[in-house]
Amino acid sequence: MPFEKLLGTDHALFRMTAVIAGLLLIAGSAGYLCFTFTAQEEGAALWSHVLEIVYSITGIGSGVCMIAFTKAQGASYMTSDAAKCVLLPLFWSALHLLVNYRMTCTDPRLPLFAFGLLADVMLVLAFYQIARLLYGRPQPMLLALFGALAAVMSFSDLGGYGLARLMGVTSVAWPGKMLLRSGLSAAACIYVLAQLFVLCSRNADHAE
Repeated sequence: MPFEKLLGTDHALFRMTAVIAGLLLIAGSAGYLCFTFTAQEEGAALWSHVLEIVYSITGIGSGVCMIAFTKAQGASYMTSDAAKCVLLPLFWSALHLLVNYRMTCTDPRLPLFAFGLLADVMLVLAFYQIARLLYGRPQPMLLALFGALAAVMSFSDLGGYGLARLMGVTSVAWPGKMLLRSGLSAAACIYVLAQLFVLCSRNADHAE
């Protein structure tokens, strides 16, 4: 089945969810860019600073691409040009993993951040599977697997930290940038889940 039929939809709930996820990614990335310019990090290398700037700008562009692709999905005729909109989010997810690893790899408590890093790996694989779906090599089962794992692990990581803070656990305190990156992961996972909703509903309709 061509991707125009697999992902084409005008479902109001999907459109609202996907657009909100894109807007959250834009807002969060813009906030991260402000943090990057205003926060002073001792001993931070220039390349690391540049990487974070590129990461933030790519996040803003990815949010725009997510919204544009959502609009294309609701159009009466969806062309193959719309598939290009998933490439920047795929690149952003890889940068997201790289930035997260760079920020935690020198921390002696690295095992504490391993769960979140695994969630980022699953997010990269989920966006890769979306791209494969649009470029003629679909593996919907892998998309469902990686997308579900990314969402569960990302929400669990962020929610677990929030719950620990509410219970008064202060042994591990995430810096503001890390909290923001976790929020960006959650926004991207919401978008992936929205696409999975469309894919599953289309498969159910096709089965009927």
